[in-house]
Amino acid sequence: MSALTSEQVTLKAIDWLRAANVRYMVVGALAVDIYGRPRLTEDTDIAVPVFISLRTESQINRFIYSAIDYGFPVSPVEIREAIKKTEKLVFKLPDARFRVEFFLVKSTPYNIEAFKRRRYKQILGKRIYFASPEDIILHKSTRMHPKDAEDIKAILLRQRKNLDFAYIKRWSREMETYDELMRITDEVF
Repeated sequence: MSALTSEQVTLKAIDWLRAANVRYMVVGALAVDIYGRPRLTEDTDIAVPVFISLRTESQINRFIYSAIDYGFPVSPVEIREAIKKTEKLVFKLPDARFRVEFFLVKSTPYNIEAFKRRRYKQILGKRIYFASPEDIILHKSTRMHPKDAEDIKAILLRQRKNLDFAYIKRWSREMETYDELMRITDEVF
């Protein structure tokens, strides 16, 4: 049997989240593919709002049991600990080289607004929730690895006529990434 493709792993993770009734939005390289430029990656990054989707014991149980149903090897103890600490969860299917990373996000004014702004995109034959391009830029600005700066530039170039720059400026000031983002923006434009 051949290894699952990145697309198959991503769709399986999205199906798992839907089965568990967990809100999500894709925030990593797959979102950059949609809004900026294609690039290689070894994972799919997905934000999950702990403050909405994983508040109660029954929600957490549904999340765990759906993971098992979809073939994701999980440790209920590790998942519960990660949820308490709002950490990242990483899953890899036994028959895949590609992994899924869930960023468990806290209730902050920014995260609440970002989840309200998420949008459906048709990809891989399914409607999938993605963070807005502005929120991908903001998310990447908090890490600012060299590839993140390149991703931001690609999104700025491709989406420049559609971006809400006032939103980006407001939240980048809050996140203390404003100066770096403006430097990158000046390089692009």
